[in-house]
Amino acid sequence: MAWKKSAPDYALPYMGKGMFVHVHSENSCYLYHRTSRRIDGRKNPLPVDRYLGIITRTEGFIPKARAVLDTTNIQVYEYGWSRTIQLIVPESWKRAAGKNWEDMLRMIIVEYSSNSYLKSEMTPALSPELTACVKTQKVSLFRRLKEEQKIANEDLEPLKEIYLLQFGKDSKVLSAIHSSQQDILNRLQIQLEVY
Repeated sequence: MAWKKSAPDYALPYMGKGMFVHVHSENSCYLYHRTSRRIDGRKNPLPVDRYLGIITRTEGFIPKARAVLDTTNIQVYEYGWSRTIQLIVPESWKRAAGKNWEDMLRMIIVEYSSNSYLKSEMTPALSPELTACVKTQKVSLFRRLKEEQKIANEDLEPLKEIYLLQFGKDSKVLSAIHSSQQDILNRLQIQLEVY
């Protein structure tokens, strides 16, 4: 497979501004649309590619299939704030919190965001010593975030309105991210993705 700046002859009728192909075989290629977005503090814009479908020599353009989601069992969790804290937790705090830092971080996050997606990942029975350390570690975590990441917990509050929607067991999507929330994420150089 190779990336081509120019499309094969059979793909040319489907090409438009900002489009490019990824050649799959001599008889088919994938069609993408590329845009870019600027992030403060970065010299060059980041490319954003969107898959449109496949172009075959015999059938032409076949748009990507749209998935049908089961909407009978939807779970909604807070995701933006929780995931951001996970991504920006300072290494110095991890070292200070010790070998159980991940459990402690989950406890702190769930205490601040009771509907966090991490609530389902909580260890059922945590040791009393770990539970007793949570208050001091919580203060330490937010102090270090302010000192090292130059961001206070209050500044992250708008991210609590970014939700994870889970359809059944396998399908997960994020709610819309508003421009004020995206500004915070850009400042921290974070791109939220569902994993």
